[in-house]
Amino acid sequence: MLKAVATVSIISIITRALAFVFKIYLSRELGAEILGVYQICMSIFILIASLSSSGLPTTLSRKTAEYGMLGDSKSEKQILATTVFTSLFLSVASMLFFYLFPNITALLFSDSRCTDMFVTMLPALISTSVYSVTRGWFWGKKDYLVFSSSELVQEVLSIAIVAMALLSGIFRDKSRAIAVAFVVSDYIATAILVVLFFRKGGRLARPAKFGEVYRSALPLTSSRLLGSLVSSLMALLIPSLLVKYGMDTSLATASYGRASGMVMPLLFAPSSFTGSLAVVMIPELASSNIAKKPSVSSTVKNAIFISVMSACVFVPIYMSLGEEICSTLYHDDIAGSFLTYASVLMIPLSINQMVISLLNTLGKENKTFLSHMIGSALLFAMILILPKYIGIHAYFVGLISFHVFTMSVNLITLSKTTKLGKQLFLNSSLVIAFACLTGVLLNFVDMPSVPKIAAIAIKSAIAVSAYLLFLIVFKFIDITKFLKKQKKPVKTQTQDA
Repeated sequence: MLKAVATVSIISIITRALAFVFKIYLSRELGAEILGVYQICMSIFILIASLSSSGLPTTLSRKTAEYGMLGDSKSEKQILATTVFTSLFLSVASMLFFYLFPNITALLFSDSRCTDMFVTMLPALISTSVYSVTRGWFWGKKDYLVFSSSELVQEVLSIAIVAMALLSGIFRDKSRAIAVAFVVSDYIATAILVVLFFRKGGRLARPAKFGEVYRSALPLTSSRLLGSLVSSLMALLIPSLLVKYGMDTSLATASYGRASGMVMPLLFAPSSFTGSLAVVMIPELASSNIAKKPSVSSTVKNAIFISVMSACVFVPIYMSLGEEICSTLYHDDIAGSFLTYASVLMIPLSINQMVISLLNTLGKENKTFLSHMIGSALLFAMILILPKYIGIHAYFVGLISFHVFTMSVNLITLSKTTKLGKQLFLNSSLVIAFACLTGVLLNFVDMPSVPKIAAIAIKSAIAVSAYLLFLIVFKFIDITKFLKKQKKPVKTQTQDA
């Protein structure tokens, strides 16, 4: 499983790096105005695409793994056909809706250029739905190389075709060029994945088990739609509330931009690994659960503890180096103070991401949706009340409250399904306490004459070294197994000699 996690993690990092470079290219080639039009259209496109395929790939991956373990190839093909049919039906219906009622599209966008670009992009709803479901099948088959590399191929195609469309000059309007290139690259990436699907032995049967699919997919889709809506509403509410309580409009917008656009991407850093682990865990755990293996409980506990350790690597670094990091990356010291303040958010965020994935795998989608709804209500209460007293920090307090609450509820639900035990809680609490204490102590290490990059490197090295030493001393990491593996080849070579 470690090899699979490494594969998914490495390819994911490469894909994200390319996407970052691509955004820089677009900003320079298109300019801020057209890029803004593209970003607005993409946000609405993703929201609509989530209606047609958001929860289906996860459901398909779990069901494919379960029926694969049972050796029931017929049900596996039926489930696949049902998800493909459902996703295609919803995507075609969504596309036709906007084509048949153009006034609805005009109401969504105040800028006519957004309307034109969005209408051009709509056919990609079909390819996106097929692409997502097909990836879900590879996911359930535990073919992590194809599952991860397909996203990398899609990103490379998108970069290449968009660059060709812009540089060739075929389209006078750059916004039309990027919209057409988006559709073409999406269909090519989907075609490649479908060809691989058939070459890997994938086949369809008559659709069946609709209720089984919908019972799982509906709460997943609802949770993700709710998350998208909450993010959109926060973007509107927080700046307006800051202005209401006396902040200048431009300063309020800038504060929210720092919090959501600069700090949050850094706080999501541990999710690169925990997300990759969750990708591998879902089909593996689904197979073990359907086979009633006793290892399910230990697998769940290990996954949660790994998510704790992953998040806690970054906590002392961000807690003590927030200003230096943001000053180096963004040339913005204010964002650095936000990062220091919000660094602890990574812990419940990372744990919650893993616990939700585990619960969904174990068929508890309704429970996670319910906790998400109640947590969202708590978040909105914080957002509405706290800006008057703590300003933009209400954003982070609200998110911390949301993730702590949903994490706690989800852990209680998970403990009823699998035996987590007190030891997991004690070990996790000890690791979290050490990480936070290290961050607090490092704040007292002042390096005024040292360049910022050097200070970041030195403090980070101290934090990581102390953290690893702590994990080894308390035997949270078993280094003896690694050393034994390193010695084995030497013994073999000596015997051969």
